[in-house]
Amino acid sequence: VNSDGSFVGTFNTSGYAWTNNGTYQITATYLGIDTTISVEIKDAIGTVVTAETATAPIAETETTSAYEFPEGQIAYDITCSDTSPSFRGNSDDSTLDVYIDATGDGELTIALDEEIIKPFDDGSFFVLVNNEEIQDFVQEGNKLIIPCKVGDEKISIVGSWAIPEFGTIAVMILVVAIVSIIIVSAKTKLSLVPRY
Repeated sequence: VNSDGSFVGTFNTSGYAWTNNGTYQITATYLGIDTTISVEIKDAIGTVVTAETATAPIAETETTSAYEFPEGQIAYDITCSDTSPSFRGNSDDSTLDVYIDATGDGELTIALDEEIIKPFDDGSFFVLVNNEEIQDFVQEGNKLIIPCKVGDEKISIVGSWAIPEFGTIAVMILVVAIVSIIIVSAKTKLSLVPRY
C-alpha cells in the first residue's frame, strides 16, 4: 500500500483456478482493511490486462525486523504453484524469504529491486530452497529464475543487505525519542543547557 492509500496487485492467471469463464472477486486486505473488486472473464484467449484502482485508509504499523511485502510490490511469475507466494524481508539475515506451496515442478522468476534487497559486491545473490543452498538458478542482472519442485515451501534469496521499510521505522523511532525527551525535560525541570 502506497503512502496515499492506493495499491497495485498482479495475479498469475496460468493456474487452473482461472480457466473457467465468470466473475472473479479479488479482495485486498491490508492491516485489517478490505477492498474488493470484480473482474469478468469471457472466452479469453491470450493475455488480458485489467486495471482497477482502489484506495484504503492509511494505518500505523508496528516495528519489526521482518517485513511482509504487499501483493504487487515485487514482480514475479511462478509456474510450480497455483497460489501466489508471500514475500518476507528479513534485515537480520539480509534475506528475502519467499513462501510457496509447490504443487508441481516449475520455476519462480523474480525481479529484485535494490530498495528491497541488494546483491553482493560482485552483483550476485545466493539462493536457498528449503534451507539448502542451490546452484542451478539463473541470474540475469537483478532477475532470478529459480527452479522449484513439488513439496518446496521456502525459497530464501540472500544478498548484502535487505532493508524492509527502514525509512518509516527510523522516522517513527526519532519522533518517539524527541517527544520522550521533551516530556522528561518538562516534568523534571531537566535542562539540557547548563544555567550559570
